[in-house]
Amino acid sequence: MDTGLLNFLQGTGALMFADTPDDGTGPTSDDTPDTDKTPASDDEPLGEPGLKALRAERQRAAQMKKRAEDAEARLKDIEDAEKTELQRAQERIAELEQTTKAYEAEKTRAQLRASVLASKNVPSEWADFVTGDTEDEMNAVADRIIQNLNRDAQGPYLRPTSGTPGGSLEAGREAAKNFRP
Repeated sequence: MDTGLLNFLQGTGALMFADTPDDGTGPTSDDTPDTDKTPASDDEPLGEPGLKALRAERQRAAQMKKRAEDAEARLKDIEDAEKTELQRAQERIAELEQTTKAYEAEKTRAQLRASVLASKNVPSEWADFVTGDTEDEMNAVADRIIQNLNRDAQGPYLRPTSGTPGGSLEAGREAAKNFRP
């Protein structure tokens, strides 16, 4: 934007800056007219009674404004108190609903777990290990438990060691015979 246009707008009062840069070309505070100090041409002086009435009106307006603010604050306090009571009740209802849903979900999960344990014949000491939220998850866990239990019933799994020097079954028996503590 043109500096001359900025100076013109600022000089007419159409544009004001918080801190006017002083580049020597723009108007200064002495150049700008003081509109607050110049009385309007149509107004006549109020005189002492007029000034007294104006002060009284301003005082009354300030008192009314304060009373309105106090009334608004009291109304807000009352609304907040009622709102708070309503909010407490709503929060308690939401909490109870959440507790009920959690209880029902746990009850359903326990019934499902009991059903899976019975259908898979999982021993009762392994029942705590059957976990999951769905029937498929619980069935998968129960199947793994049963597989591991069946594997344990067959005895320990020995890895074949053929081809390894000293790793055969006979070599182990021979080492056990010659073992002296």
